[in-house]
Amino acid sequence: MEYLFNSIKSYNINLFRLQNSNPFLLFFDSILEIENQITFNNYLAAYKQFISIYKIKSASNIEKKESLENLVECLFKLLPNFEIIEKNLVSEAEEIDLIVHVNSYDPMNADILEDILGYTFLVECRNLVDKVDAKQIRDFAGKLKTKNIKSGIIITSQGITGNSQDRAGRRIIRDYANQGHIIIVLDKNDLESVSQKISPLWIIRRAYTRMYFKNLKN
Repeated sequence: MEYLFNSIKSYNINLFRLQNSNPFLLFFDSILEIENQITFNNYLAAYKQFISIYKIKSASNIEKKESLENLVECLFKLLPNFEIIEKNLVSEAEEIDLIVHVNSYDPMNADILEDILGYTFLVECRNLVDKVDAKQIRDFAGKLKTKNIKSGIIITSQGITGNSQDRAGRRIIRDYANQGHIIIVLDKNDLESVSQKISPLWIIRRAYTRMYFKNLKN
């Protein structure tokens, strides 16, 4: 019995193991993954709370921001070796929602994610009525430059300006990429995909491709 207990303790749980039939869906196939199921359930609860507050027109900006920040914390807890090392840093000049450090990448993801995210990146949470605009994107890019950090993720309920009439936000992000700073945007649809057991790492890849390789002339 002691040998079995020690074996269970040392079992290397990988939350995002991939099925051959569909490489993007998550699954839980062992009682040894109960802890991971609890972590995922925490994400689901946070997602439902986020959507609930999002639908309440009278909800305050603080309530909206906190609900998104809580959801994003649960999101990164789903990822092995991703660690939130700082949050809600406020100075006279700026505010940083989250600083995330990656201790190591799974070999399956290292080839692309090391180049995209690096090992330390910033996260900004924007639960707004309107899309994130050009000025807000410039401000976030400025934080990356002053901190000498390669990459950042903007997580927003509404996305960014960049439709057929106004491509300013998307242009600015691509311009900063030419300066060596990568900005990835995740929106409400991406957060919903995680609730449907789509790997967050795949979603980050998809968002990167969507930003930098779709409609390159825009």
